[in-house]
Amino acid sequence: MGTYSDDRQPPLAQLLLDPARAWKEGRFAVAGPQYPASVEWPANVERIEHLSPSAHCNFYNEKRFTLNVTRTDMIAAG
Repeated sequence: MGTYSDDRQPPLAQLLLDPARAWKEGRFAVAGPQYPASVEWPANVERIEHLSPSAHCNFYNEKRFTLNVTRTDMIAAG
């Protein structure tokens, strides 16, 4: 869950989109705005453009695993 960022997209592709393509039976979700139309989402990736803050807790609690891909500037900040 998070707004699109150029520096987050390569790790997201490697750690979520590639596995989703390989594991057709799996179910994945990406929530957040501003993802470009050029992103090719596998059929088993649910795209949620906007998730209201009141729905964040339920979104996380419904998932078995959460992938956290931190932006480069936040990594540098520690």
